[in-house]
Amino acid sequence: MTEFTYSKWFKIGITLFLCILIGVFISLVFLPFYNEKMSPNAIYIIAPISFFLTILCGLGIRDLFISKVIITDTFISAKNAISDRKLRIEEIKGYKKVEKYIHIYPKSKLKKKIKISDFLSDSASIYYWLYNNFTDLNLQEGHKEEKEFYKSSEYGVSLEDKKMLLKKAHKTAKWIKISSIVITVVVLFLLKYFGNKNFIYPLVFIPLVIILIVLFFKGIIKYDEKKEDEVTIYPSVLWGFLTPVFGLLLYTMFSINILKYDLVWSPLVYSTLIISFLCIYGSKEYKLENAKAIGTTISLFLFSAMYCFSVIIITNVFLDTSDEERYKAPIIEKRISKGKTTSYYFTLSNKDLSEKSKEFNVSKNVYNLMNIGDSVNIYVKQGRLNIPYYKIKINE
Repeated sequence: MTEFTYSKWFKIGITLFLCILIGVFISLVFLPFYNEKMSPNAIYIIAPISFFLTILCGLGIRDLFISKVIITDTFISAKNAISDRKLRIEEIKGYKKVEKYIHIYPKSKLKKKIKISDFLSDSASIYYWLYNNFTDLNLQEGHKEEKEFYKSSEYGVSLEDKKMLLKKAHKTAKWIKISSIVITVVVLFLLKYFGNKNFIYPLVFIPLVIILIVLFFKGIIKYDEKKEDEVTIYPSVLWGFLTPVFGLLLYTMFSINILKYDLVWSPLVYSTLIISFLCIYGSKEYKLENAKAIGTTISLFLFSAMYCFSVIIITNVFLDTSDEERYKAPIIEKRISKGKTTSYYFTLSNKDLSEKSKEFNVSKNVYNLMNIGDSVNIYVKQGRLNIPYYKIKINE
């Protein structure tokens, strides 16, 4: 019998680090009472998060001292803070070596896999034991994908042509992710510090370019990102696609105030169906063979909806040539919404805009300058797609 645990100094070092984190998380609970700029109600958000993170750190410390792997002639077992699993030798199907972990898979679906950390003392011996006695499932699954790829006539005639196309796809996907993330960060920086709305256009076109590139590669490039224990020959552009989409969504949510969101639904549904179809068809991720494939399809639909929503709002505002209409409205109520970002709202009353009093988002400066009972001007434009949007300004 051979037993593997964490080394003494590893336990001491990580325990000290986690204790420091616990102290930080506990102190955060008292922050709303000492920081005058924070609302006392923030405690209802901070406390649950701090409690959850403290529990995680506690489990981490417990894991350091109880985790162990035992290998005998008849079984392998692995114990940690939340589980204790055991597989007999004849029950083992194979293993996968991934970054920082080894996964051992059972033959039966009724059994659960064993996950072993690389940080265990002498974990290399566990890997060599598995290597000498069981199947490397990474190689097996990789060979299956390669066989299917090279067998298909869709990607070329000769073996060399297919290899070159796969290599080109990997290189293209890599540059897409790098350039997309860099451009998005630069655009958001320019928008924040220079304020020219035309800087947003690259974020509108990057996802469309990615969709066209994925279509060109006929399903070799995917949107789905592989999981920790998965192996695939196909590259992914998920973060290259999502980064500008999130950038667009942030811009539209915090820079443009829509008066009637119900008017967005009709163009949103049609455009989302088109974009999600192009994404799913182009990457050939429409085979709903398992829960992961279904999840990927649903995710692509949601990401497409986020992108389409942002593009609809930007198109409606940037291409608008309608005349601006001014409405005067008294302030009925004021409120501040605090979370990851702070938002400021006026409840205004104007029967030409709405029969009932309605809440409007305003800037911090306007919020601080005006009091309940004061009047402000609501400047409304109809929008290129007939989706009204507004700006709140102080009486001039």
